[in-house]
Amino acid sequence: MSIVLEDELPMTNSLLNDSGSFNEPIIQTDLNATKEDDQKQNKEDMKRDGLTSLNIAAYSVGHFFNDLCAVMWFMYLAWYLKEVVGLSSEVTAASGLAGQIADGLATTAVGALSDKINTPCGKRMPWFIFGTLLVAPSFMGIFIYPNFVIDGFTES
Repeated sequence: MSIVLEDELPMTNSLLNDSGSFNEPIIQTDLNATKEDDQKQNKEDMKRDGLTSLNIAAYSVGHFFNDLCAVMWFMYLAWYLKEVVGLSSEVTAASGLAGQIADGLATTAVGALSDKINTPCGKRMPWFIFGTLLVAPSFMGIFIYPNFVIDGFTES
């Protein structure tokens, strides 16, 4: 099994033009194409991407378990904030919503910036390091709470 690096992939049919904006994809259909032609085209696409059916299945399973872990985390966090910390249902729900909004904005910003920034250790590694340094103290802050902060938000 060989690993194909992004730089080694051919850049045919790129959707980006010279200015960096997206071109409209050109869709060509052949009404006389057979199923074998479609399968041949699919195999050519797979060669270009460097992914086999096994790779795709592995990515799918990994993505499923990542989402499963996230769902369990969100359910536990909601229970923890409501039952252990004693926050009201409204504040517990608002904290979950705020986290999802922040995640959506941060993911979009980091994705756009990481495509444009290139460092000696790669495009993505600085973001992994920065994210780890930011998440670690934030995660601890969930379980360490001073009483003066939550007095106005708990149910009594």
